[in-house]
Amino acid sequence: MMANAAALARIPSEEEYPSVHLLLLVTGSVAAVKTGLLLDQLSTERCNIRIAATKAAFHFLRRAQPSMTGIPFQSIITDEQEWSEWQAMSDSIVHIELRRWADLVVVAPLNANTLAKLATGICDNLVSSVMRAWEVRAKPVIVCPAMNSAMWTHPLTATQLSQLEVIYMDPHDKAESTEEKTATPIVATPASAAAAAGVVTSPLPEVAAELSLPATLKESMFQIVGPISKRLACGDIGIGGMATVEEIAAHIRHTMELIREDKRRQFLEAREKAEGAAVPVAVVASPVQPASAQLETKACPVVQAPAPANAA
Repeated sequence: MMANAAALARIPSEEEYPSVHLLLLVTGSVAAVKTGLLLDQLSTERCNIRIAATKAAFHFLRRAQPSMTGIPFQSIITDEQEWSEWQAMSDSIVHIELRRWADLVVVAPLNANTLAKLATGICDNLVSSVMRAWEVRAKPVIVCPAMNSAMWTHPLTATQLSQLEVIYMDPHDKAESTEEKTATPIVATPASAAAAAGVVTSPLPEVAAELSLPATLKESMFQIVGPISKRLACGDIGIGGMATVEEIAAHIRHTMELIREDKRRQFLEAREKAEGAAVPVAVVASPVQPASAQLETKACPVVQAPAPANAA
């Protein structure tokens, strides 16, 4: 009992270590089989995770690679729920509720089909509707492209990723380091740099230390975790495979910490405002008369009015 009490005492408060609402969107790419492994990477984080998936994504989720966390199929939000939840006016709309709830959205994997939809504003399913209603440049977006090499190297891919960057990232908030990037919108990380050169890479134990991560929350508003080169599902060897779950998780953890810092600031400002409003209003005392005035008052006794003559 004492041990349990001591353990609870060590848990930081919401104000000290704010939780983050993470929305994970899964699309129909073979890389969706790694969803459970990504959840494993985030299992120790203080965050609330909701998952929404396209119809095509379930084809791969049902064939997911073994993981400690597993795939919570009963909790995954689908297109069917989007329609069934609304029956009459004033009923909640799922994609709007998810947009309000989330602090951060991660699209992993992002296949070529959904990329094209997001870049052009098409919103014909739950996942694309969430992104169409997203609080642009107010809440971070992380996308993790995954597709065949022929699709990744197609000119449309770079064009559409650049369009997303224009939509979700204020050009004034870009990190200075982005000026050194090439025209291809791939995050400048060891994995993606090697992938661009056609080299097969393997996960590194301390991948976060070598990543190019945003320094501020504003700079984190749109992040591309670029694909790696590997043997793809079709048997080809080339760039297009989704980044490792370790690399994706490093971006998510870093972005969540930026969000926590912002929430701590908001908590502090709210507390200071509340404390300022709670200060009691000082009672204004009667002005103290100077000593000379007090002496004059004492020197002038009150004169009683003479009694009327008929009173005698």
